[in-house]
Amino acid sequence: MKKYLYSLLALSSCALVACNDDTDNIVPNDPDMIEGQEHMTLFLSDNNTGMSDDAHSSHVDTEVVNKIFLSWSRVDGCAGYHIRVCNAQSVLGHPENWLSDTYLHLDTIMKPEELSMTLEHLEYSQVYYFSIRTLSEKARRADGSIDMDSPYHSKWFGHGSTSDWANYFGLTTGDRYDVPDVLSFDDKTETSIRVKFDNNVATAGLGDASLWEEHFMMEDGKFIFDQLHFAVSTSNPDSEMNDPNFTYDAHNKRYVHVLTKEEIEQGYVEVTNLSPNSAYVVNLYNSKEPVYVDAVYNTVSPRTAGQVGEPILIEWKEENVMSDTVQAAHEYKCSRLDTIIANYNKDITLAEGTIFELEGGKAYYLYTNTDIMKGFTLRTRKEDAAQGKRATVYMSGIDYSGINSPRTCNWIFGKAKASGEADAPIFVDDVIFEDIDFAVPLAQNYNDQEAGMGGACGNYFANMYSSGLAVTFNSFQIKNCTFQGFIRGFLRTQGSKRKTFNNILIENNVFWNCMNYNNKGQGYCWIASDGTPATGTSNVFNNCIVRNNTIIDCPNNSFFNDNNKSNPWPSSVKWNIEFDHNTIINFNTVTATAIFGMRYIPTGSKYKITNNLFVVAKDADDERATNFGIADFRQVNGTPTEIFFEVHHNYGMSWDPTRQEDDKVFTSMGLSSSSNTVGKFKDYSFNGGEPGSAMHPDNDLVVRVGKYPLLPTELMSKVNPPTHENADKTLQRDKHRRSTLDLYYNTDSKVTEHEIYQQNIGDYRWKLAPRENWTKTSGMPAAFHALGTGK
Repeated sequence: MKKYLYSLLALSSCALVACNDDTDNIVPNDPDMIEGQEHMTLFLSDNNTGMSDDAHSSHVDTEVVNKIFLSWSRVDGCAGYHIRVCNAQSVLGHPENWLSDTYLHLDTIMKPEELSMTLEHLEYSQVYYFSIRTLSEKARRADGSIDMDSPYHSKWFGHGSTSDWANYFGLTTGDRYDVPDVLSFDDKTETSIRVKFDNNVATAGLGDASLWEEHFMMEDGKFIFDQLHFAVSTSNPDSEMNDPNFTYDAHNKRYVHVLTKEEIEQGYVEVTNLSPNSAYVVNLYNSKEPVYVDAVYNTVSPRTAGQVGEPILIEWKEENVMSDTVQAAHEYKCSRLDTIIANYNKDITLAEGTIFELEGGKAYYLYTNTDIMKGFTLRTRKEDAAQGKRATVYMSGIDYSGINSPRTCNWIFGKAKASGEADAPIFVDDVIFEDIDFAVPLAQNYNDQEAGMGGACGNYFANMYSSGLAVTFNSFQIKNCTFQGFIRGFLRTQGSKRKTFNNILIENNVFWNCMNYNNKGQGYCWIASDGTPATGTSNVFNNCIVRNNTIIDCPNNSFFNDNNKSNPWPSSVKWNIEFDHNTIINFNTVTATAIFGMRYIPTGSKYKITNNLFVVAKDADDERATNFGIADFRQVNGTPTEIFFEVHHNYGMSWDPTRQEDDKVFTSMGLSSSSNTVGKFKDYSFNGGEPGSAMHPDNDLVVRVGKYPLLPTELMSKVNPPTHENADKTLQRDKHRRSTLDLYYNTDSKVTEHEIYQQNIGDYRWKLAPRENWTKTSGMPAAFHALGTGK
């Protein structure tokens, strides 16, 4: 058995005499032990000792946040303890990786008297999983060695997952201190990258400069570094790096170039002889610092250029579908897609920006979470879309992973940090989804949960791992698509790393049979930024356009939200949000949540809220609540304090006779209110300007009903929810669903002479499109949500 330490770990061990006998001999009950097999041990933690903040329990050091103390229970008479450490993402869903050296950070044996160890100099912001087994004296050979394959060793503790909480143990190291942005890149070609570095302390990067002297060596106002490290990204392991000025370090799997004085003074190095369409990981290193994780500055991950070829058609072939090892693919007649995108991520023959086309009228599916690591377009073939034939993509949701537990998956912004991988930001160009019907057929919401069908699904269209690498997307675009079965949220970012989206476009889409995650009709917000890191350098809303969409009865939190954190935004972060020509029907009638939940706004931000139609619809005998709110704006952070609103030509209508007046559609947080919404800023004077300088000259904060009020049913066909609040409980499962989407504008004179019709207010597809183009039947409520279908 190989015994080794991963190169970034420094290991020290000691014999621990527990202060409490109750924790010294905690062992899990194992009814499946064979005769003579050793008892299992386990890692001591607050969960099993019952003592919070016990110094002898396993924990992350509170001062040195990348140091972990591990302790475990003693098993008398054993031959020792076998311990393994993995990056969490390497083994989540893949327990077999515990047995592969490729994924192990640490694989070591401790003596019987050693009941603790300390792991130092670990990677920052990393989730580590730990496993341990007790070694048996019955496995000792005549020469004193131990047969590591003996059946007498105990079972492994720690090979479970977060859902198997009694058989897993994980700890997360803390975030690294602020790091100056010394390293950058530009002038990319197919075979070269110019790597730039700025060693001037006064100008390099963002962060708290007062911390830099504590963590980085400086001299005469200059950061000290002397090596450039270059590595092929794990996302494209077959790429090459043949620059003659670099030497390969085989032990650490990276290329090293010792910088000359002249190169440091000129501030850049031309790196050549690279592969096209390839990502690389680049670090600037100070060899005088003994600990590698503290010796590097900011890491960058540039990608070389490439030539985008013709669109690639992903053909739907029946023989491929029927031979798929996923049995549900046969029933749904869908062709697997996630493996194609996963291969594209690492395929250096396909340039970023490749267009993938799907056959109209055919179904495809993702079965597992799918990383987005380089830009692409996924769309229905143009000629098919022009004929009204669109491809369907199931985001899993076609089978069950357990009893009443539908399997779901998400697109992933970037990727999780893999074992031994550098903490390098991922730069992604344009990602475009177009002319596709996205669905999760077996998705369950809160009302399914209440009916005893299992928990609500925690799925999104796109999510980010909590341990995800920093990401920058040039654009993330969703155009002319439909969505069903996304329950917990839509676009979510999380984790401590920087997330930047230069552009987000959500245009000409329809959302129905979505959300409704809990009893308040809430989950994560539609576009959920987590508001981290605390320095405020992330920006999800740099240029976010939501235009000409329809949302029908999808109860959830805010559409736009930055986790309501009051950040000290730097001057480089501003929000520019456009919400235009959208039709919002019963946004969240369960609880009044604001479409704009953005309490603390970076100075210089701009909002455009125009030409929208807000609708509250239900039958008179439907007892559901009809709450509605739109904006929660409270404070502008930063100096000088500036903000700008363009708000006009918004209309509303309600089933309620008492709310068929101007500005009555919202039950709270209306646009014109003077408390914590747009109206609060109506008379503000920013930066010495005139009162009202925050407002567009054409602003009208009142949501109008028009020259006469229209009922929702007068404007549109079949707009009211078909299932009532007071229905039988088993039927209430569908109270936020509909089996058919059959909306269209009526054409009597009361409608055609109204401003909503004449001025194309809201999503005007319902006025312009032929009715048959938007009569859609859902496979979800009727076909797949009958009681007893859970497996």
